[in-house]
Amino acid sequence: MTNQARQLGDQTAPNHDASVAGEFELRKHPLLERQVVRQIGIYGARGTGKTCYLAALYGNRTNEQLGFSISFDEDNPDDSLNHLDYAWKCLKRGSVPPATALVQPFRISFTATYQRQSWKVRTLDYAGALVQRQSTGTPELKKEVLQWLCDCDAVLILIDITESHDTLLERLNEIDLLINRLRALSPDGQTVPIPVGLIFTKWDHRCRNLRGASHVEQRQLLRFFLEQRPEFRQFCEQAQAGSDRVCFLPVSAFGHHLDKNMPPPEGAQPFGIHEPLLWALQECDQAILDAIEREVAPMLERPWAQYGQAIARYKTLARQRLLTRGPIAALLQQRIRHLRARAWRRSAIVLSAFAAVSFALISSAAYALDTYQYRRALDHLASPKLSREEKEAAVRDYLATKNPMARILGRVTEVKENLVNRRKAWHEDDYTNLLQNRMAYKDNDEKLTYLIAGYRQFLQRWPDSPRRSEIEDWLQRAEARLHYIREEQAWQSIQAFAQKYTLDSHAEECVQKIEDFFKQFPQSRYESDARALLEQKHLPLKRWRTFQEYDKTAEGLARQVEQMGANGGDFAQARHQVLALQERCRQFLEQCPPEICQVDYAQPMNSLTKRLDNLLVRIEHFWDDHEWRQVKAYAAQHPEAYDTILSRINRYLENPEFGNPPQTRTHTKRHIQEANELQAKVSGTWDREEYVKFYRAAKAAEADRKVTAFESAARQANTYLTGSCPKKQYKDQVERWLTWLDGLRNRTEYTVVIVKAEIGKNASQIIDAPTDNPPDVNIHLRLSTQLAQNQSWQTQTIYDTFRPTYDYKCQRVRIRWNDPAASLTLTLTDIDTIFDNWVSATFNGPDVLFLLDSWISVRDGDATHYVLLSCEDLRPPSLPER
Repeated sequence: MTNQARQLGDQTAPNHDASVAGEFELRKHPLLERQVVRQIGIYGARGTGKTCYLAALYGNRTNEQLGFSISFDEDNPDDSLNHLDYAWKCLKRGSVPPATALVQPFRISFTATYQRQSWKVRTLDYAGALVQRQSTGTPELKKEVLQWLCDCDAVLILIDITESHDTLLERLNEIDLLINRLRALSPDGQTVPIPVGLIFTKWDHRCRNLRGASHVEQRQLLRFFLEQRPEFRQFCEQAQAGSDRVCFLPVSAFGHHLDKNMPPPEGAQPFGIHEPLLWALQECDQAILDAIEREVAPMLERPWAQYGQAIARYKTLARQRLLTRGPIAALLQQRIRHLRARAWRRSAIVLSAFAAVSFALISSAAYALDTYQYRRALDHLASPKLSREEKEAAVRDYLATKNPMARILGRVTEVKENLVNRRKAWHEDDYTNLLQNRMAYKDNDEKLTYLIAGYRQFLQRWPDSPRRSEIEDWLQRAEARLHYIREEQAWQSIQAFAQKYTLDSHAEECVQKIEDFFKQFPQSRYESDARALLEQKHLPLKRWRTFQEYDKTAEGLARQVEQMGANGGDFAQARHQVLALQERCRQFLEQCPPEICQVDYAQPMNSLTKRLDNLLVRIEHFWDDHEWRQVKAYAAQHPEAYDTILSRINRYLENPEFGNPPQTRTHTKRHIQEANELQAKVSGTWDREEYVKFYRAAKAAEADRKVTAFESAARQANTYLTGSCPKKQYKDQVERWLTWLDGLRNRTEYTVVIVKAEIGKNASQIIDAPTDNPPDVNIHLRLSTQLAQNQSWQTQTIYDTFRPTYDYKCQRVRIRWNDPAASLTLTLTDIDTIFDNWVSATFNGPDVLFLLDSWISVRDGDATHYVLLSCEDLRPPSLPER
């Protein structure tokens, strides 16, 4: 570089440094941006012993000599604990766990405890190849592990003391990269902001058996070992150059090794595995405290130090990083107490100065305010526009002031004496005016009220007046005179009222006036006359109150009836009460003197009688409506209970009790038409349902053509005729059908006509199959019954047709109803030139009777022949459809 370039570089360097420094001031320390959990990164290449170290912690969770322990949390995935458990079992049986595969790192969480202080810790176990410089084929995992190490609160770098010189040089390169990454996280970009521990693993290769060894002595041996081995000393120098918080610790997961780097057969006896973790946690807490103190320092260096913000930042940090116990927590509390003390001292100084200035200002303001109020009070006392009360109120407001200047300057005493003098003058003026009024109006009774008000006002205004006894004597004399006059006026008013209003309806008001007179004048001189008048009004008052009781009872009954109209009730009892009240009214009129009855009670009693008559009508209407609603409600709820519905309708129409009016009225029902319509509707529906039962049974019998079916239909017909349904619309038709059936039961001879036949063309007997010509057929009937055996009829032969018509009458066919021995044989014969072909069918039983008026079928090979017999007597009469 030339001198000119060097000079230019020197000129531009300060500006560049200033800008970089300003940028660094804006960056926060990384340890202040993280949460409660302490993330401890364990850095180590393949074979440095990360898994064995973590497995040793898993199997040896307590160090009683150190006072340190760990406990695993619920946050651990199952595969992480299984991974550690397998590795520890390998160490216990004298073997080494396999290298960690290139898979997702195992997340391990536990709580570390030391001298009643605890930390929540999280770390990772990963394949060592992920932090080596050579390509592993898993760049994403590699990036994830490196990012994890940069996000940790402390890093423990594992160094294998058994590595070769070339391998150690490669490890040094990798650690250089890690240190540079961590250095970039600091606010200034120059030093590593988090603690870095160099953990020299496999220390048992240096000091063969470490069982019972002192960790302090082994750390001294490690220091001597590093001084003698330059290749390892480079790690320490590099770490110390990049960080202010560095520690070198020896560790052995085996405690003693065999050849080929294997644990002893009795199992691993780890040495120094807890010290690195404890050092990292304590140094991390100290680093957090140092970082917050650097952040708080600018707040305290300002001209007006921001103690409140600094204390709040300390508290926030303690809550955010869970620094509640331990030496760092104690230092935090000490810093907060110190800041509070400084804030209190500054506040005391400020308050003292403020109090002195405030006292001067308040004193000036108090003097000015009192001067204004003092002059205002004097002006009010002298003002001719204000009344006495307003003047006295204004002065008393000043006398009640809490301003100390008023008493210091003696103004309160001055104003009070002025007010006393004024009150004496006012008192004499009031007495003079009162005396003048008394002398002017002492003989004027109309001015008594005015004088009494003046006396009372004087006594109320001047309770301590020396003339009080004199004024009280004047007041008593005036009140006695006023009482005498009012008593006489009140009695004259009562006499005038009694003479003017002589009806019974006025007796109550007159009695009330007399009673009020006794209350107002208990020792009246007119007491004897008033009591005589009260006795005189006793009987009229009794009669009038009796009538009022009747009227009130009628109103109560009216309300009761209206409620019963909406909700129902005992209408008979209500009607009885109305009739009883009418009777009492009638007796009252009979007992009342005629002259009084005609004058006092004619119109009121006539009105009451009309109301009671109307009330009886309302009861009848409500009662009628209530009963009819019950009938309709039952019919709606039980639409098929026809008998009960009709019974209720009849009871509604015929019940003599319900709706029975007094003797002067006629019995009326308002729902007769509706009841008749419902009665007709229910009767019609009931009748149709009963008839439908018979109709279906009769039609089923006609279809079945069986004796039992007709007998069942006959029972249904009798049920219809003898049922309780009042309406029998189909009675004639049903009786005609029963008459027909009774005729069949009693009949013994019938005329049967063989009408025609239908010959099946696919028959094998009746027709000649080779020629398939129409057959020549005659029909032969044979009937055997209890009345006649072997009755026989044969028709003529009908030639060359498949539908022969005969119209042959069988006279005097003898058969009885329900003959179990009846047997009917039907034979069809085909007349041929060579020989005759025939086919026959026989039917037995009591139902043979109905075959005499129907189609009869006879099977013949694949075909069926049908013969129609006709008997008019076996056909039931037609029935109307439902």
